Amino acid sequence: MEKENLTAISEIEKLGYGTVPYSPQMKSKVVDLMNKFESFCEQPLEHKQNMLYQSSMGYENHDRLIDPTSVDHKEAFYIKNNYEFPKTFTPNEVDKEFVLGCKSLFKEIFPLVMNSTVVLSDIADNDLTQYFDETSLTLRAIHYYPDTSVEIAYHHVDRGGHTYHLYETTDGLEAYWQGSWNKIV
Repeated sequence: MEKENLTAISEIEKLGYGTVPYSPQMKSKVVDLMNKFESFCEQPLEHKQNMLYQSSMGYENHDRLIDPTSVDHKEAFYIKNNYEFPKTFTPNEVDKEFVLGCKSLFKEIFPLVMNSTVVLSDIADNDLTQYFDETSLTLRAIHYYPDTSVEIAYHHVDRGGHTYHLYETTDGLEAYWQGSWNKIV
């Protein structure tokens, strides 16, 4: 683990981001969750909107075909380990499987995130672990709608502490470092 930490520190200092290898078991959980999220996204919008974003969790829809002023063209689901379906909503099997997949990934990824928080604490010369526990971690699954625009999302910094990019089918993730946006390689 120490070698990976030193590599990540070097990358962060040079590129503004660091890579953290994860196990084949975690990769399997990520791919499984991606498949569950695809099934979730295939459901009717009216169904998904019953789980609307509130208290930093739930479904968000930013579809330019519905709202042309939307700067992003995506739908997303934000979830924490303590997520529960709204009391007024009866989840179907797809919903339940997606949420269970998220919670399973939380258990797998927590040690990796905690270790990198220690590494970032060393870089920042500040104990960032004091702000971190199992309830503070948010998993975000994003589906970008097909789009002919050059840019499907505007440049922005993610809210919260640090972001772990686990999987993508659409490239374009960039890091803002030393005054410019640069592709993650």
